[in-house]
Amino acid sequence: YYGPLLPVIDAKFKKLETQMRQSLEQRNSIRQGLIAIKDMARPDLLATEKESILLNKIDQIERSLQPYHAVKPKLRIKRLRGLVSWPIYTSYEQRLLSANSNFRRLDDVFATLKEQYDSYTRLRRAATQSYSGYNKTIKSLRVRIENILKNTESVMARQGVLLEGMAETELVKRREKLNEMQIKARFAMAESYDRATLKRSDGGRAR
Repeated sequence: YYGPLLPVIDAKFKKLETQMRQSLEQRNSIRQGLIAIKDMARPDLLATEKESILLNKIDQIERSLQPYHAVKPKLRIKRLRGLVSWPIYTSYEQRLLSANSNFRRLDDVFATLKEQYDSYTRLRRAATQSYSGYNKTIKSLRVRIENILKNTESVMARQGVLLEGMAETELVKRREKLNEMQIKARFAMAESYDRATLKRSDGGRAR
């Protein structure tokens, strides 16, 4: 029963395990980033995805303007960078507290996942041990059953012959008994007939 099911379950579990490993790597990367921030203030690491995309685009535009002496566009790029960077730097402490709080919740989620993973591993091992190692025993039992069935067939054949012989013997005995009873009945009828004839003859004489 378990044999055909386990490969399917294992295949699904491996996909989940891969996703879990990737998530764990991301979690470790975030942890290293938070440690780096604690050692040295790095507000840029706490930028949102949208803010990071905007800063990357600003960097691209700024690099494209470097060969030229375009003062006004460069000042505008500088102001634009300031507009995007200002909330990142001013809300640094709040973002850091939020990041630490979210990371603790993430740790709780991974602890739950780890517990579920260990539980599955234990259950799988128990399920495998519950049926593994019995193949040899089952095969030997099948051989024994086949041999017993063959012996049973031969025994049944012998029993059939024996029963047939017993039935035939019993029929012969009953036939002999019937013949004996028929002979006795004939003798009895003859004796009765003789007595009746004798009575008739005696009666005629008396008259």
